[in-house]
Amino acid sequence: MTIANFPVKSRRLSVEQALEEAKKLGFAQVLIVGTTASGQSGIVCSTMSNERGLWLAESARNWAMRDEKGDE
Repeated sequence: MTIANFPVKSRRLSVEQALEEAKKLGFAQVLIVGTTASGQSGIVCSTMSNERGLWLAESARNWAMRDEKGDE
């Protein structure tokens, strides 16, 4: 699996920017993890299975941990 680094200058996107970039990349399924302004967490996903959602979440975790270390 390839985690796409969005072709934008800022690595911090607004919700609207992130959704637009995902649309441009033609994502067929999504798993969205976020927090509300009051700090509540939530997950929204498309029609993927729980197993696929977990796999995507684990892949994202691995990508984020690599990124935090400065690896490419």
